[in-house]
Amino acid sequence: MLFRCLVVIAFATSGALAASEQVTLPTRIRDDNRETREKAFRELHKRLMRENADAETIEAFVLAGLETDHMLRMEADVLTGLVPVLALPHLRLFLSDPRAPVRAQAAYGLGTIGPAAATAQVTLLNCHRSDDDSVADAAGAAISKIDLNGSSFPELLDMLRHADRNVRLRASHALDHFHDRVRPLVAEVLPLVRLGDETERYWLVNVIANTKSTEPTVVRTLAALLLDDPSAFVRERCAREFWEFVQTGVPIPEFVLNALEQAANSDPVEGVRREASKALARSRSTSSSRCERSGR
Repeated sequence: MLFRCLVVIAFATSGALAASEQVTLPTRIRDDNRETREKAFRELHKRLMRENADAETIEAFVLAGLETDHMLRMEADVLTGLVPVLALPHLRLFLSDPRAPVRAQAAYGLGTIGPAAATAQVTLLNCHRSDDDSVADAAGAAISKIDLNGSSFPELLDMLRHADRNVRLRASHALDHFHDRVRPLVAEVLPLVRLGDETERYWLVNVIANTKSTEPTVVRTLAALLLDDPSAFVRERCAREFWEFVQTGVPIPEFVLNALEQAANSDPVEGVRREASKALARSRSTSSSRCERSGR
């Protein structure tokens, strides 16, 4: 009798294990039980590390974007950096998924693939212009990683001039991801930096500052904004940019030193005065070091 019971128990256990193994990874990654999801995340990590790009694995990857548990959400973010190139066709399909977090996860995955995902660029631009904010942010970041030759710049410039403030902000966020690669657009972005509200001006200053351009028009614009922009955030960003100029060894023109000194002495906001003072002190220290070296 005991032997029969053990056989029945063993059979039932093996049947349960077999049944659990038949549950797909996408199903397990959305299971109500956190432990089940955690194990599914580990398996997904292993699959992506092995460059698996089958439909089941990529579906599980995009569904990970729906995760709300903080620790597992962090793991989902890590997974975006492991997406293999062969996942491209599956990820493109998920850009039209009705769930915004899934579309965002797919966009981040396409960004990881980089230039090889160029066929998705037009769709990503459409997402960036008109989709949910979280999807738009993911699409903007992805475009900057895919588009290495600036083919998206005309579209992003059009968005910068759009009547809708939200569209303009999305464009500046995307251009910010391009860092110094946006330098060819400086002449067209500069006239826009005085327009818009505080947030828009801040992001456009960020875009211009990221170019690390030492063109006189750029430097004069930043110096003027340091002194007269109504936003303390914008003025502080300009002062910090001049500090970064000095850090990289860029000579600071006299008119910039004057602007920094004026801001350091008389700006009504402590943060602006602090950043201007730092840039001024660093510039003087650098100048003294140069004089010492030249005198030897």
